Amino acid sequence: MKKVAYLHWAKTSDEVNLGYNWIKKLPSFLKDQYILKNCPVKVEEVPFLETSFFEVQLPLTIEEANGKSERYLQKLMDRVMEILEEKKVKMICFSEKGKNKLYYSIPISKGDYVIPFFIYWAILKVAGRSLEDTEVTILDGKNKTTDLILDLIYPCVNYLNIISDETERFKVKSEEIYDDVGLNLQLLSHNKKTVLEYTDVIIDCRDIPHTDFYYCNKRAMYFYIGDNKEMVKNILIKCPDLKVIDDFILSVQGKQYSTAFCEMIWFASKEWFDLIVSKEYTLGDLKQIHKEIVKDGWKVENFCRYGNIV
Repeated sequence: MKKVAYLHWAKTSDEVNLGYNWIKKLPSFLKDQYILKNCPVKVEEVPFLETSFFEVQLPLTIEEANGKSERYLQKLMDRVMEILEEKKVKMICFSEKGKNKLYYSIPISKGDYVIPFFIYWAILKVAGRSLEDTEVTILDGKNKTTDLILDLIYPCVNYLNIISDETERFKVKSEEIYDDVGLNLQLLSHNKKTVLEYTDVIIDCRDIPHTDFYYCNKRAMYFYIGDNKEMVKNILIKCPDLKVIDDFILSVQGKQYSTAFCEMIWFASKEWFDLIVSKEYTLGDLKQIHKEIVKDGWKVENFCRYGNIV
């Protein structure tokens, strides 16, 4: 079983165990040096579904962290990573990373591999009707995400379009889809405006900037699942009325979690996670994964847009 860790900042300074009360009364620069040297993190192993994770309380509040220099925080985080590496942790997840951009020697989960698996339920939640009556258009990102979304969505819809500059790469797939479920997949490289004006749901898998969102039906739901969050910012500025979603809040066992947390848990406990990352999965694998998600009880609780819940 792979070991993973969920990192969060202390809620208050009093939660940080500095060992002695007199240390809390030291001048801030001396207290900072003590924290850097001793790194008093609180580590607790927490059982969760079929696995467990280390819950790690960092020795600062988020407000304190945002007030420190990037150099200090990097040194502190290096110490934290050393502690977690000793415990054989292979992936981490943050509740909130703070303003500074730091380097982490242990990979961080982002939720990128999780989000596609919840698109079906997300569309149901926002559309209020079955996918059979909903027209969906995928903007090809020429990446694994596009292929995964296509495999997950096509059995559930009656109207599916793909807008791509390289429609040829979907020719064989479109024939396989027709043979499988009788769906006539529409491949388009031109006439994008006509399609997007009447599409109910757009799933944007592109990592590079584009302007196709200008053509979208303003009543449509626009899911951005590419890897360029500045693209979301650009869409919101230029088309503020467009309903854009770029992440989900999930729930399981009555508690809410981020897609990044879910990805960390899947990495630790699911044998099929490596198949998804490497794109070595089969359609049978996807059906089995869908059943496991339902069995575990994961649900889409809410939506996010550029870091804010909507």
